[in-house]
Amino acid sequence: MEWDNYQTLITAPATDCNFTAALGYASKDELLRAQFLMENYPVGNKARLAAVNREIRKRQKEGKV
Repeated sequence: MEWDNYQTLITAPATDCNFTAALGYASKDELLRAQFLMENYPVGNKARLAAVNREIRKRQKEGKV
């Protein structure tokens, strides 16, 4: 079974260990797709969106995105 980072990012609670693992393993495209979806459907996604945005900023600082 393959791990789906995108699906985990848009469904798991931000405090879940699977969510934090998916943040670390997600590709640039998966992060941006998740960010786009959560910005369009903000209800219930506030903490997840903040975590994804934080990860994108962190990777931009490190030069990975």
